[in-house]
Amino acid sequence: MYEHAPHGQSVVVIDLLPDFECSVNERAIPLSSTQELLLIKLAIDGEQSRTELAASLWPGADPFHASRQLSRTVCRILTKTGACLLRSDLDRIALADDVSVDYQAATTVARTILAAARPPVDTDPLVVKLLAKDLLRGVGQTDVVRERKRWDRLRMLTLEKMALAHLDSGDLDRAVEISTTAARITPEAEWPHLVIAAASITRGDLDRARSVHRRFADQSHHPSDAFDDLISFAGQLRAFARMP
Repeated sequence: MYEHAPHGQSVVVIDLLPDFECSVNERAIPLSSTQELLLIKLAIDGEQSRTELAASLWPGADPFHASRQLSRTVCRILTKTGACLLRSDLDRIALADDVSVDYQAATTVARTILAAARPPVDTDPLVVKLLAKDLLRGVGQTDVVRERKRWDRLRMLTLEKMALAHLDSGDLDRAVEISTTAARITPEAEWPHLVIAAASITRGDLDRARSVHRRFADQSHHPSDAFDDLISFAGQLRAFARMP
């Protein structure tokens, strides 16, 4: 995917989905946990002042010590990667302009779909696989946890729009696939289960729809009136259809 970089230019990639990895020309760069956190902050938040970055990475240290630690960390990263990963001056630090960050690409895709006026019924299946990826699994830093929650909200909204568009267009398999992905991300969210149930009813499989509804309720969730009414109305329609 990156083989078309200009001759002599390094291809630098930072992956945050689902885990951190930094590579230069497809070679993973070994980094300390502090170096990783510095790159994670820049990959998520963009360019920052040295002062705010140092305070964030060493919150318990005095400003002078934190500033020295930051300078050492940046120096060690530059020693490993040259100028292809970071750009810095006396006041600010940022990722180099040509660094690719998968998380930024993923959020751009999600926001583009949400902003589209027409339902995205022809979305590439790879988009669903991208949206299925968690952000920085196992990283417990407060800023990362906060960003992970933002990512979960964004991708759930995007998947909902995609699932409903496919349901409306009659592409029931894709609607179910997308909803199943969403249910794995946020099991307590109702809409994925409701879409799967609606697709089952459309196929004439009321028993499966009831099973989906019951399983959602059994997980200590409380189905909405709309979900209850969907199952009830479908049952009434089936009973009416069987009347002589």
